[in-house]
Amino acid sequence: MKQFGFGPRFRLKDRRAFERAFARRCSAADANMVVYVHRNAAGHPRLGVSVGRKHGGAVRRNCIKRLLREAFRLGRDGLPRDFDLVCVPRVRDRVSLAGYQRSMTKLAAQAAARWGKQFDE
Repeated sequence: MKQFGFGPRFRLKDRRAFERAFARRCSAADANMVVYVHRNAAGHPRLGVSVGRKHGGAVRRNCIKRLLREAFRLGRDGLPRDFDLVCVPRVRDRVSLAGYQRSMTKLAAQAAARWGKQFDE
């Protein structure tokens, strides 16, 4: 298996996984995106992406999804383990891969710390 692959075990695919993350409302945000977290039992982080129609047509939305998946793939070692991440990008002109990667790493750590304060005590 590739070290930096993005196989099915790293993806959130079903609606219930997204709903669990949104329902707990444990999140962190900056100018680029909002990251919702939920603890999982997989032993590694998993990613879900939600890009709304406000971002534009299908081509634009798919480009944003590809950038977010690549940011996750490259920065997976710096993300908190045992958490599902749901990334909701903010409507902005163009955000670079490096911008998404910085935001994802920072926000995932902040949201995981909030999770520990709220739910693990």
